[in-house]
Amino acid sequence: MAFQVLAEGCDGGDCPTFFIDPGTGVVRVRGYDPNDSTRELDVDIPPAQWARLVAQLPR
Repeated sequence: MAFQVLAEGCDGGDCPTFFIDPGTGVVRVRGYDPNDSTRELDVDIPPAQWARLVAQLPR
């Protein structure tokens, strides 16, 4: 997978970030580890589930 940045939460360094793999549509969400603030964790969300989540956001 070749992820591209969709949105970043800060200028440089570690920060929450949204990525997408244009080939598969998988969205990767990077966020802080709730058990260790010095680490970040990635969660991959399949395209159908991502679309369902986005559809629920207020406009």
